[in-house]
Amino acid sequence: MRTKILLCLLMLSSCHQGSKSADTTKNPIVAQTGTTPDSVPEAIKNEIIEKSFQQRIDHFDKKSKMFNQRLWISKSFAKSSDAPTLVLLCAEHVCGESYITDYLDKLALPTGANQVAIEHRYYGKSQPFADLSTKSLKYLQVKQALADTALILKYLRKSEKLSGPFIVIGLSYGGDLAAKMRVAYPSLVDGAWSSSGQTKYIPDYQAYDINMTQTMGASCAQSLRDVTAKIENIVDNDPEQFKLLREKYFVPNMTHKADFLFGLVDVAAAAVQYNEASVLCDVFKGGDIIEEFGSFVKRIHDEWPYKMDSYGFGAFSDISSSGPNASIRAFFYQQCSELGLFQTAAKDKALSVRSARLDLNYMIDGCERMFGRKFDLAKISENYNKIYHNRLIQENGPSNIYFVSGDLDPFMSASINPTTGNITNKNIVAVSIKDGAHCSELSKYVDEKSPQSFKDAKAQGIELIKKWVSEVKK
Repeated sequence: MRTKILLCLLMLSSCHQGSKSADTTKNPIVAQTGTTPDSVPEAIKNEIIEKSFQQRIDHFDKKSKMFNQRLWISKSFAKSSDAPTLVLLCAEHVCGESYITDYLDKLALPTGANQVAIEHRYYGKSQPFADLSTKSLKYLQVKQALADTALILKYLRKSEKLSGPFIVIGLSYGGDLAAKMRVAYPSLVDGAWSSSGQTKYIPDYQAYDINMTQTMGASCAQSLRDVTAKIENIVDNDPEQFKLLREKYFVPNMTHKADFLFGLVDVAAAAVQYNEASVLCDVFKGGDIIEEFGSFVKRIHDEWPYKMDSYGFGAFSDISSSGPNASIRAFFYQQCSELGLFQTAAKDKALSVRSARLDLNYMIDGCERMFGRKFDLAKISENYNKIYHNRLIQENGPSNIYFVSGDLDPFMSASINPTTGNITNKNIVAVSIKDGAHCSELSKYVDEKSPQSFKDAKAQGIELIKKWVSEVKK
């Protein structure tokens, strides 16, 4: 399996490859430099500066304490004093200068733009508190993250003298935030590129399971159903075999039955989500299907940066903000408290490859196990959809937003795209990429050998940036 495949991080997947970030700096702002990848002409050296910006923990309380939020800036490709600035919202990851070189360089070169990457609060070293306890996570909210971005944009305008238009860009959850910036702060943001952004918060997201099942094809889906059924029988009725299975799949301590079943199917889901369904389906060749699937799990364990023991609500009791699973714990909290999009089993068994016990009740119980409190997720999601998503799909809704989804992306039903049929806002541009997966057009691997549909979607985005910039400057 190609190592470039991205891991499906738990329930709501991200598009970012792992990023090795520079050490954080303390206030006052100081700098570090980085270099560009080989794809950038040597004559245009990309100097990236890391900075630290003081944010309020609670933007809606003037007495709130502050924390340091990291960002990275490059002015190397700007062609004029009023050049546009491309702002990447790193979302649920440890951010770093590689987010500029991996994602923005190829957009900044043809647009002559400055580049900025912003680390999301509670991720990486942008930590409001010393730990990720439930009490500390209180201010991990979409509205707070949007307000963070707004203040940084004002800082960039005033202190960094970036006077040109601001274009915000994000992938997956970051794409959701990019689109919502045009709703919440239209006077600060001149355009937004939302790559596979799930703007609609759906707690019971059965569409993922359905899409995965259909993408795999009938034979492969049935093989995975058979694996699930056999393993579920072992889990329920044969403790010794269950123990051996956990050891075989590298999770000897994952004793929670549903967590184990969830982890197994999500390992398979990652391959499907990133256009690698054939890699999974090739393991089913007529032998012992549990052994065959075991070889697939081992391959992932050996090649991917995250392991199966990173799955399941019971895996994240560590509240350290610097631990190996810190980002995953933080994002779980976001799902439990606001985002939803839990990958639940489809009620129609013919359209499902998951255990039926992986329903919304399991997810809600998992949230309570992890965080020790109940969440009224349905009500919270409904409120957020009224504030943001519903405005995005209004006939005369926010303008200058580019929505891109792959037509094989299991999350497209929560996005705005032609396949879903929810393009009712005449002021936006939304496309579906043929044979595209999650965030296909902004992958750092898109090059001249990529499918034409991937290249076309990226080129269209670049032309839209140029158009928005031109309109602002008129």
